[in-house]
Amino acid sequence: MPIGPGLRSGARITSGLIYFTYNSLNDKAVSELTLSIKNGVVDRNEIGQLAAYLNTEVPFQSMQKLNEKLGLADFEIFSQEEVVSTEK
Repeated sequence: MPIGPGLRSGARITSGLIYFTYNSLNDKAVSELTLSIKNGVVDRNEIGQLAAYLNTEVPFQSMQKLNEKLGLADFEIFSQEEVVSTEK
């Protein structure tokens, strides 16, 4: 099943950004974090959900090491939506 209009069943992500605007820790610094997406893929998991697997990095080595410790360097994200949105 295609992941979105005009797409195949999966797509490679070559770059992008993740902007944090909220976090459950209520930490202002984390809420202002921006991560660069180095690479990733979007496809469907075994139960048919959209699944994104992302590898991220930040410009400072010390921050990258911290992100790795916090689990913010690699993501697995799942969506209840059936297709990728084409809206901005």
